[in-house]
Amino acid sequence: MPPRSMRSLCGAALLMAAPSASLGQVAACDERRSVLDHLASTHGESRVAWGVATGGQLVEVLSSGEEGTWSVIITGRDGISCLMAAGQDWRPVAPSIEPQDEGA
Repeated sequence: MPPRSMRSLCGAALLMAAPSASLGQVAACDERRSVLDHLASTHGESRVAWGVATGGQLVEVLSSGEEGTWSVIITGRDGISCLMAAGQDWRPVAPSIEPQDEGA
């Protein structure tokens, strides 16, 4: 995804998905390090999960801990991160392992 369209998409998603999220001095999209530093210093959040989207963007979930705040950011190949969603009452879930069918 080109950087310009990613910024537009991220900005629109921020307005729709996280109206209560406030990045203060940091724009909805900024250099990844700035976004991470801001979320750490203002909300005490750190990364708890991550993955790579089909388009190659880095998707990260950050949380301040159990029952605390959480944020989802997406970082493009250009190093620009956008806040996509944020909220409260984070609940970590233990991974579930489906029982294997031994009869098959």
